[in-house]
Amino acid sequence: MVYAEGSTPVRTRLYQIGIIIHWEQIKPLLEVYGYAEGKWQKFKPTVNYEAFIVLRKRSKLHYKQEVKNVT
Repeated sequence: MVYAEGSTPVRTRLYQIGIIIHWEQIKPLLEVYGYAEGKWQKFKPTVNYEAFIVLRKRSKLHYKQEVKNVT
């Protein structure tokens, strides 16, 4: 998990612009959440956020391998 928040609102907005620019490459691999209006929510490019959390998505292949190793 990665937490990102700019030292100023302008810097936070720059982080969001970076996410938006690369959104098509990011969304298959990562889960992105933004903090706005007092709560965390799934990232939407049209909402201005105060901070971000990014998590790596678990691939179905990886999950199947873990389940196979448990049994």
